[in-house]
Amino acid sequence: MKKCDAIFKVLEDAGQPLHYTVIAYTIKDQNLYQSASQNWNRAVNSDCSKIVRSKEANSSERGLYRHSRGFYGLSKWKRIKKHEAIRMVLKDADRPLSVEEITDAMQIRGLYYTTSKNPVNAVGADLSKIIRVEEERGAEPWVYRESPGVYGLTEWKKEKNSDP
Repeated sequence: MKKCDAIFKVLEDAGQPLHYTVIAYTIKDQNLYQSASQNWNRAVNSDCSKIVRSKEANSSERGLYRHSRGFYGLSKWKRIKKHEAIRMVLKDADRPLSVEEITDAMQIRGLYYTTSKNPVNAVGADLSKIIRVEEERGAEPWVYRESPGVYGLTEWKKEKNSDP
C-alpha cells in the first residue's frame, strides 16, 4: 500500500479529522506502510500537506483538507462555516435555542467539529461576536439574543412584531 493510501485509510476508519502524529502512529501500528525514515511523523505531515495543496486531489473525492493546525480530514467531510451552521440549526428548529442546543445540534448533524475543550463556550462567543460586529457596522445582525444564552433569528423577531 502506498503512503497516501494508508493516510486515507486511517482517516476513513477514524471518521473524523486527526492530528498527523496520530495518523503516522496508526499507519505504523497497523503496518499499512513501512518506512525507514527517522522523521516518520514529519514525512506524514509533509505528505498530507502536499495532498491538501494538490488541486487535482481536492477536486475529487480523494482529497484532504487542513482542519486546523496539524489536523487533516477527508475533503468530503469539509464543514460549512460555523455561522452558516448556526443559522441552519436555528432555521430548522424554528424557535430560539440555547447555546448548548445549538452546539449539540451542529455536532449531531456533523456540521461542526472542534478540538476545543469547551465547544459550547466557543459557539456562544461566536454568537456574541456576530451581534457585536454587525452592530458596529451599523447593520442589523441576523441573530438576536432573546435571553442570556438563548438566541434566535432576527427575522422571527420581525414577524412577531408585525403580527396583529
